This record gives sequence, C-alpha cells and structure tokens, in this order.
Amino acid sequence: MAEPSSQDGPDFTAGFPLTEIPDGGMVSGHVGGEPALLARHGGEVFAIGATCTHYGAPLADGLVVGGTIRCPWHHACFSLRTGEVLRAPALSGVRCWRVEQRDGRAIAREAVAPAQPEASGAKHPESVVIVGGGAAGHSAAITLRREGYRGAVTILGADPAPPCD
Repeated sequence: MAEPSSQDGPDFTAGFPLTEIPDGGMVSGHVGGEPALLARHGGEVFAIGATCTHYGAPLADGLVVGGTIRCPWHHACFSLRTGEVLRAPALSGVRCWRVEQRDGRAIAREAVAPAQPEASGAKHPESVVIVGGGAAGHSAAITLRREGYRGAVTILGADPAPPCD
C-alpha cells in the first residue's frame, strides 16, 4: 500500500464536518501538511498522526477501541488523547493535535506536547544492565526512558549491530 502524501484529504485546520465522522470512525486528511486522522469516540474528536511508528502502517485501516487506536498490522496501540504508545510493538508515540468543536465542525489546532514522565519518590538504581540486545532488550531500554529513568543503561548482546526489531 502506498504511503499517503502529506496533502491527501482535507485540511483539518480548516475544519471538518462533525456529521461526517461516525462514532468509532476515522477520516484521513492532514494537519499543516502532516498526514493525520480525525477519530471520534463518544462526544470527543481527536486528531492523531496517520502512521504507526512501528513499521509505518496506515492507522486509518486500524480500529478505534475505547480511547485508543490500534494498528492494523501488528496491533500496536496508541492513546487517542495523547498519542502515547500503550502497547508494543511500537516503541514511540504518534503526534496529536488539540481539536476544537465549533459550528458543527472539528478544527485541529496546535500540537499536543508529549506527556513527560513524573519523577517518583522511589529510589532508583544508579545504572541498569540489560542482558540481551535484541528487540526485547531494546524495548526494555526505551520503556525505562519513557517511564522516567535517567540513570545509565547498558545493553549487553552478542550481535555486532545495535538492537533492531
């Protein structure tokens, strides 16, 4: 399947009719030239990046389930509200924009800043060693950072190349 160009579909910054977005449905378009989807869940409408961060699957072919969107290829799961990755195999989130509903239209506004992990009061080790440099080791390191760990992370593996999926 060809990847959509940045100008395919409507420009969500100009607004899109709410009546054309069914509950649990999505519409493909763009925000500022970046491929995006408008997704409706209940009374809320969300603007989210159109491509899975794992292998680039078109999220428009996926499913809106609860407050999430699920990738059609490998079932990565992203929050509609924040774009945060909630389930592997994706390791990073997708872009989101604030949506305003006015005069029967959904209008995409400024990008929503990615959530920053809160510092916990728990004592953390100075460093972490992950044994195994494959996809699971890479995922463990990414998750540590996403969860706010700031210490040294070392990955030990027999492969001469960096971790890959």
